Amino acid sequence: MVQDFDISKDNFDVVADHPELVDINFTRNNNADWLHSNAIDFNPDLDQILVSPRFNSEIWIIDHSTSTAQAATHSGGNSGKGGDLLYRWGNPIAYRAGDESDQLLFGSHDAQWIKPGLPGAGNIIVFNNGGFDYGRDGNYSSINEWTPPLNGFNYDLNKNQAYGPIGFTWSYKSAIQDDFYSSFISGVQRLANGNTLIDEGEDGKLFEVTTDGDLVWKYQNPITNNGIVTQGSPAPVASLPALFRAYRHAKDYSAFDLQDLSPIGTVELYNAYSNLNLLSSDQGGINYPAIDNLNYGQGQLVTLIANELPLLQFSHWSVESGSASFNNEFDPFTTFVMGAENTVIRANFIEGDDFIFLNGFE
Repeated sequence: MVQDFDISKDNFDVVADHPELVDINFTRNNNADWLHSNAIDFNPDLDQILVSPRFNSEIWIIDHSTSTAQAATHSGGNSGKGGDLLYRWGNPIAYRAGDESDQLLFGSHDAQWIKPGLPGAGNIIVFNNGGFDYGRDGNYSSINEWTPPLNGFNYDLNKNQAYGPIGFTWSYKSAIQDDFYSSFISGVQRLANGNTLIDEGEDGKLFEVTTDGDLVWKYQNPITNNGIVTQGSPAPVASLPALFRAYRHAKDYSAFDLQDLSPIGTVELYNAYSNLNLLSSDQGGINYPAIDNLNYGQGQLVTLIANELPLLQFSHWSVESGSASFNNEFDPFTTFVMGAENTVIRANFIEGDDFIFLNGFE
């Protein structure tokens, strides 16, 4: 640690002279979650550990080869630097080596070395969450990869400068910038074919892109904190389909040995479409749905609009058979979710009524 706030306290020194130390007073909040370290990775070839302190908008690398005693000093281990930071990158403001224009990471997640044998092996890749809260110029995310200046077991650093490089080796962001944004969690994985798997965690979206940024496939997580969403239907408001991490494994992945990988069904509910029929010959009491647009499926949101005429004052909606839970049974403009069985809905009026027949099946 280092601090330049109080000369009477331990570790007082010039922060800018010690990029290998963590400025204890550099923080974006005053709560106990000071760093919010959200990722850790191990490089067995270097015997080093990478950590992602989100609130610093940096990644740190330390020497794992040290003894406990050496880690409490500034010497020892493969690097000869004990418990010092060997490398830090993403936000040189944190060690007084730059300003806002030099910041390149913004509250990132899932920082990792690209594994041996994969395209870009030895580089570091992150899900760069972004957002105004972390100093970015907008609420958008990116995937960023860079090549650290490795020199033996250490990393090159010019005096009074920030650690390099000054830019990325490869990046992905949406052509429409704010179409790709996750303010928290999320992850990334470099694949054997050179493509990159992306977990846009907040919205539960998984997709794969090529090195040119072309979309290969995508998948929407249907599981929310309010249950499983029916295929083809939007997630209900205030539902969260978030995914913390996602990984792709080949069929020969060792954890699959002796496991039955036969498909057993789909995760999401299957949306079996059915017809909605108006049975009343007098349609004066129903404005919507129209008679020529009556295809609905289980789990689909159905909108109902009653038409109040001079002699037909709307009273309420009721269920004659089947099941339906109206958003507001007394509102002539209401909604309900289509169930799995045939359902008959009645629009009740003071001077008359109309019938709607909903033919639903699972």
